[in-house]
Amino acid sequence: MITMLMVSTIPFPVFADIEQESSETVYSEDFFQINTKFGYPIGVHILSPSNMNSKKLMVLVSGTGLDFKTNFFTPEDQNLALFYIQQGYTVVGIDNAETLIDFDPATDYAFMDNWGIDSHVANTKTAVKFAQKQTGIKDYEITGHSLGSIVALLYSEKYNDDERLKAIYLLEIGQFNPETEAERIQMAIESSIAAENAIEAGSYVDFELLGFAQITLNAIIFPTGDSKIPSPYGGNFTNEEFVYFAAIYTNMLPGNWQFNQGLFAGNLFSGLYYTSSDVLYQVGLNGGIYPMAIERDLYLWLAGKYKINFKSVKVPVVIVNAEGGLGNKGEYIFNKLKSAGNEDVQYILVPGGHADIIYGGEYAQEIWKCLK
Repeated sequence: MITMLMVSTIPFPVFADIEQESSETVYSEDFFQINTKFGYPIGVHILSPSNMNSKKLMVLVSGTGLDFKTNFFTPEDQNLALFYIQQGYTVVGIDNAETLIDFDPATDYAFMDNWGIDSHVANTKTAVKFAQKQTGIKDYEITGHSLGSIVALLYSEKYNDDERLKAIYLLEIGQFNPETEAERIQMAIESSIAAENAIEAGSYVDFELLGFAQITLNAIIFPTGDSKIPSPYGGNFTNEEFVYFAAIYTNMLPGNWQFNQGLFAGNLFSGLYYTSSDVLYQVGLNGGIYPMAIERDLYLWLAGKYKINFKSVKVPVVIVNAEGGLGNKGEYIFNKLKSAGNEDVQYILVPGGHADIIYGGEYAQEIWKCLK
């Protein structure tokens, strides 16, 4: 039985006792595009350790609008995928269908009208079956980040009879507590209705991440240029300042009020606390489009209106949330799982932002030790 572990107000980012993993991890990688029942392919990356016999798959499920390499293989010399390979896993990375589609203003994206969370769950099963057949390895675990954590949890519920699924790791997941956050639940419901109305009106794609990619590019090309966005400190942000503002105070941007603060921990005067600027820019540049159906479903999930039977989640579960990201909203999921009878569940709360637990260098490595 795994008991609840609470980690908070730790004086990050100093970790004098971290054992540095070698950046020269030896592995082989294969990439495939495979068809799905939705008519559009997904990408499947299979990364196998070359210096040890792998006996288990680790399936990595990405967050909203991010492909596998952006979410789990950034930076290239220190990332969660390599961490798992070093533990002896064969890593299976998934590029969801929307991440394989380049934005074209002339395209009618009506084919995305039903590409919600359920489609990601189904596509994850398709990827698992393919990887099992391709590698001959049957046992597997799943790690999801952000949207990917919801997909992983719903997957474990839907396929609860799959004895080959051994555990799930949920990085930054949560729901609003109806006893203390009724107002925010109502906001989430209204936002889901707005997203559904947009779909019915013919707006099938959300461009938020594509917009972040543009402001990131502006900051790289002309960092001191005028962003045209007013700063609370007077005048307008420069292009560089606005990227940092959007990354650190994400909850002040439209549609991101679910975060306690933002994607990355830091402040405008001293910069990011855990994640390097290079990584911020690398991730920012890779933002793309994603289905409006995902946005609708995410709000439904936050409001607790997305159907799930927590009693059907029978595998061990580890939840890791960041104080500046979704924070104690993960504790609500933890309590739901415990109340439903799952005794093998762990909840860990750490400092940092929503994305720091993936990209935060040595800070993130310390957190990953909880995922072994």
